[in-house]
Order: sequence, then C-alpha cells, then structure tokens
Amino acid sequence: MAVVLVAVLAAVSLVVVSALAAAGLRVASARAQGAADTAALSAAAATVGLAPGPPCAAARRSARAVRAEVRTCSVTGAVARVAVVVGSGPLSVGAVAVAGPHGGADASAGATDIGRVVQPEVADHLRLRRASPPECVWCACRPAGHRVPGRPGRIHDVRRLTSTIDQGDTCQARRSS
Repeated sequence: MAVVLVAVLAAVSLVVVSALAAAGLRVASARAQGAADTAALSAAAATVGLAPGPPCAAARRSARAVRAEVRTCSVTGAVARVAVVVGSGPLSVGAVAVAGPHGGADASAGATDIGRVVQPEVADHLRLRRASPPECVWCACRPAGHRVPGRPGRIHDVRRLTSTIDQGDTCQARRSS
C-alpha cells in the first residue's frame, strides 16, 4: 500500500512540475514577443523621428527597459526587424518582430495602419515623443504572417498612449497627416 501511495505522489508531483514548467515557458515566450514588438516599434519610430537616436540604439533601449537583450537589429528604409532574447542559458526564449510603414517605406501619407504603442510608463522611459494633432498617428496590429484584405485590425489613437502591444502581434508603423 505504501508503495502505491509513493508512486501516486510521485506521478502527481511530476504532473504539477511539468505544468509549472509549461506555464513558465508560455510566460517567457509572451514576454519575449512583447519585448520584440516594443523594440521593433521603437526602432521604426526612430527612423521617422518619433524616438531619439539611431534605430537600433532605440531598440536596445526599449529591450533593456523590459529586461530583454537584442540579438539582431536590421533597418531597411523605415522598416525595422528586431530579434530579442529573454532569460539566459538553456532557459532563454527568443522572438522576432518587424515594424515599419504598411506597404514599405514609401507608404502613402493618408493611411492609418501603424504599430500599436507601449504602456505610458515604458513610453516615457524610452523618451518616445507624442505626435501633435497635425501629425496624428493611428495604430493597428495584425497577427504575424496574416494579411486579411479589407480587415484593418484593431485601431487605437496613439495620442492617449493607453494601449499595449498584444503578445504575438507583429505591428507596423506609419505617421499620417
């Protein structure tokens, strides 16, 4: 009887530890994707003058603010691609995000499709500038790899800086006048 009890306790312990490890991995993955989104958006914002400094420096500053490390950062025109890692050693989790004008660097001025912004306390820490009313910036995110014609995604006004980056979204940035 004691052997059966020990076996059941061991099995339950194994299930609980496995569930906790899976939950931790999911949290780290979501955190990494959020850090990648924020870093890519900061880099794209720097290419159009909405954030100070060079684009990849803005991405590194953004990643450091959320305790992540930028592995790669590349900028082509106004499009930034950033890969980040959260954690260290065998428990590290990586993610990649792309931000830039919808349709390329020469997107039309009247479009409204851009990347969503970060939480106000992170935006202040990154020294992101708010757009003035004549340079109204709007935001919309689509899941990575999904382009649905006629479906713009979720749109938010950047001037209030109240939205957060959805985990798993690759966002695109554009200023509209």
